[in-house]
Amino acid sequence: MGFWQKYKNGFLKGAAVTGFIIALAGVGVTAYHRFPAEAEGAQQQGAAQSDENYKQVTVSSSSIKAYIDWDQQDLKLVSSKKDNYFYISDSKMKTWEEVDAKEGIAYIDLSWITKQYDLNIRGDESMNETATLSFKAPRTVKAKYALADGEPKITVTVTETIDKKKTTSEIVLTSSTANSASAASIQWRKGTVGSWQSVDTLDIQKFMTKGATINLRLKGESSSDMSGCQLPSKVASVKITKKAKAPSTKIDPAKLVLGVKKGQEYMVITNTTRTGITSITDKSQASPALKDIPSIEGDGYEKPLEAFSVKIRTAATQKKAASAWNVISYPAQRTVAGNEFTAKLTDDGKVTLTNNTANNIEYFVAETNLINSVKTANITQKTKWTTVKAMKSKSISATTKTVIVSSGTAIFFRYAQEKDNAKTPENEAALPSAVGIVHPTK
Repeated sequence: MGFWQKYKNGFLKGAAVTGFIIALAGVGVTAYHRFPAEAEGAQQQGAAQSDENYKQVTVSSSSIKAYIDWDQQDLKLVSSKKDNYFYISDSKMKTWEEVDAKEGIAYIDLSWITKQYDLNIRGDESMNETATLSFKAPRTVKAKYALADGEPKITVTVTETIDKKKTTSEIVLTSSTANSASAASIQWRKGTVGSWQSVDTLDIQKFMTKGATINLRLKGESSSDMSGCQLPSKVASVKITKKAKAPSTKIDPAKLVLGVKKGQEYMVITNTTRTGITSITDKSQASPALKDIPSIEGDGYEKPLEAFSVKIRTAATQKKAASAWNVISYPAQRTVAGNEFTAKLTDDGKVTLTNNTANNIEYFVAETNLINSVKTANITQKTKWTTVKAMKSKSISATTKTVIVSSGTAIFFRYAQEKDNAKTPENEAALPSAVGIVHPTK
């Protein structure tokens, strides 16, 4: 028999009825059924828990048992009298709300509790018994993102009310403290969607690539005694700022120089090595020649440079994280053959240079006839190269400022650099080749 019918019948018989008013106008408490098959099974087994996440809490009622999923903020009520309805009210117990039950089991959402709250519960078969659940005010959290010595950190400020007094504490999350005991109570999720995860799965660095907003909260705490229980805290959001763009640092192919500046850092990767990070802390370290970087085999002139990649970024400061990486890659340096570039002495005091390849070729004439090897040529970043286009010839004077070109004069040449071509991506960028030597003939 329903609640209203019982009390209506009692009233008509003249029984004394205390003023107990049930108002069904809502204050937003949600009642809903989940896992109906499990609920029936739980009833048959003596009102055991239907889900392991629900923890029983002690209430002052012999017929009503209460189970709470503290993480999901859900309440499960189980009545041994198989009430058809439960009635809930606040500490004043003036207005009551009706909650449908099935076989004496009902589920109620608790996420609406935002302050200290006494939840009183009665069943339609046990109106003389009141079960009371006293919920603490949910804790509040605030989160702030910052950088400490270039490393990201999130400072979580926790405020909770104890004996009507507010207390505040801080938990700092970094890549090294996410697994600490003090941080174990924190949960996180991406934005406002997704499931809550343990803080030990939070990788702040991962979100710095593009930037993101994440939510944080303190997880619920369960105990058989309500005094030791906590609902999850209120949710705080924190914005993780993205890394600065990668610097547009380049390699100067003509000079074979890495154009890093003070305040930047780089690392080198080859087929056999992967170096640590080299920081440019002084202007004298800036723009190193490729041949002076120990991890890259070759000197670029006499001995070809091996294939390599260089990663460059702006170094972190106390207030800024390190930027994203700029990656520059080059294949192994090419080599040249003597018959690809020829020099012919003519009777009119000139030299005809012929490029027999599909590549542009660069050259320079040795200052004296004593220079007959790449090593003794002392090629530097300041060496001036002149271009002869692919499959073309060029006539130059046989008399230079320092030498009269003869069969004993060395002419040094190399393939010119190749730039990336978006229209023909198969033609990848290439450094100038290692250097070859040709001597003029008649």
